[in-house]
Amino acid sequence: MFAASNAWYTYSGNDNDTVLSSRVRIVRNLKNYRFPPTLDKDEAETIYGTVVSAFQNLPPIDGFHPIRLDTLDAIARKIFEERNIIPPNLDRNFGMGVIVRDDGILSATVNVKDHLRLSAFYAGFELQKCFMLGKNIIDKLAETLEFSAVQDFGYLSSDVMNIGSGIKCSVLCSLPGYSLTNKIQEKIEALTKQNFEVHAYYAQNTKRMLGYLYLISSKSAAGYTDEVQVGTMMTAIRALVNEERELRDSLVKTQLWRIQDDVIKAFTLAKNAYLLDVKDTIDFVFKIKLGINLGMIEGLSTEACLALLYQTQTAHIAFLMLNGTFHLEEPFQMDELRIERIRAILVQEILKRAELRIQSSAKM
Repeated sequence: MFAASNAWYTYSGNDNDTVLSSRVRIVRNLKNYRFPPTLDKDEAETIYGTVVSAFQNLPPIDGFHPIRLDTLDAIARKIFEERNIIPPNLDRNFGMGVIVRDDGILSATVNVKDHLRLSAFYAGFELQKCFMLGKNIIDKLAETLEFSAVQDFGYLSSDVMNIGSGIKCSVLCSLPGYSLTNKIQEKIEALTKQNFEVHAYYAQNTKRMLGYLYLISSKSAAGYTDEVQVGTMMTAIRALVNEERELRDSLVKTQLWRIQDDVIKAFTLAKNAYLLDVKDTIDFVFKIKLGINLGMIEGLSTEACLALLYQTQTAHIAFLMLNGTFHLEEPFQMDELRIERIRAILVQEILKRAELRIQSSAKM
């Protein structure tokens, strides 16, 4: 499951020059039970068994696998965190679990903040596909599970922002056009006024932004139907994609040397580094991705860049080490160094066939 070559993030998706991935999460709670933060152990176990049984009654083609959180070791739990399936630092284990499809496109948590949180992931700009897939499963589950809802408010949740449709949409975007033209803050403010949340990727304990990456999410599930909420976000992101492409085109015309310098440095350092930490890897990979999108790098795909975002995370690498996938040419005494060495090898293996296609010019 963790090392699957058919993981959702290895596939192509629409508009993936800008939108790296899409996610739709649907929240539901069972009628006549308290929310997870106040559950006792017996209630939590009853809910867990009820939800798992409902998933197991789905057609076999859906291929879901339940996993109790209290059976996971630290590395497996961290992998689920890195894939954004469970939140970090959960303070209890009883009655909690994840239910995952083999390819990871669909996953659910049980008794993590709500009784059921079902997520659908796709690479690229695929919010509609995420929504349709997740809604189909929720509708099937509703045939055997009685969900908690109130006529005037909609579906209930432990989080007031999820009350209503229970839908939360999000997209992970790479926005070098907005970032390098200093228009990103203006765009964030505009999206915030449209009831969206925007979070940038920053290096820990610094103000250094990584890879021009931004997570854009719907803020509230209240007030509109799920179809309207998904459609509203799709309209906003479509406009963002078009504007981002226009800004990149303007960068090539006005700041070509700067872009070439960023791409060449990132490509050269990533291809020759002996050790790579997470923050440098993210930064290098998505500057390289910009080079791909602008025709400055050949032999490498946008899909490979997205895959590296997950495959080079610490727990994913630790999993490969424990399973004997990598044998280093010389011993390291520190686990952190060993992981950084493997991360560099992973990146360089992907870059092996990539080539710079930048013509030097004295004119601007």
